[in-house]
Amino acid sequence: MLPMASEIISCLKEANSPGSVSGVLKELGDILLITTARATQKIYFPLLLCFYMWSKKGNGFQWRFSGSPMLKLYNSFAKDVKFRMRSGASPLLTSEAIFHAMFGTYLEDLSILQQITNHPKFHQRKDMNSIFLKRSEKNPIFIAPIQFKYVSKMAQALLTKSLNIDPVSTSKPSFSGFRKRTFTQEFLSYLSTGKSAINYSSDPMQ
Repeated sequence: MLPMASEIISCLKEANSPGSVSGVLKELGDILLITTARATQKIYFPLLLCFYMWSKKGNGFQWRFSGSPMLKLYNSFAKDVKFRMRSGASPLLTSEAIFHAMFGTYLEDLSILQQITNHPKFHQRKDMNSIFLKRSEKNPIFIAPIQFKYVSKMAQALLTKSLNIDPVSTSKPSFSGFRKRTFTQEFLSYLSTGKSAINYSSDPMQ
């Protein structure tokens, strides 16, 4: 729990402008770069896929959108189904957008996604614009869902930052489990001195 959490909440709630609490916001931002924030992650399957999985699930299966059994159930059907949609990109690239939409992984560490799925390479958001440009003019394509090699329950804590076009300073974990984080020496120096020697528009993690 964050020390003096109630005092910080009161300070932010009673602030007349962002500038009056800029110091508090800066300190909270520094903490989030190290620890990330708390939230709950759920799975959002397309309605028809959800219906298909429901009709095929075994008796006694607990239908929960945050547990590892749901990922295993998805995996068992992912090899047998394909999505059909209009896209200006390749089926491989389009499958990433679908995966991010279902599992909320658009701010996840892409190297981790490559390790836990059968997808060869995950692209940055700036490289995925072609999927959405003039979709109505594109021909429908068939997309094979990305499958998991390893599964866990969805993260119930340690999440940060919502979808945005700004540079991402830290990742947003979508799946539970331990992970190693390595920070640059410049970032650690900034934390100890409060002075930044570089512009932190890039990733402070190595």
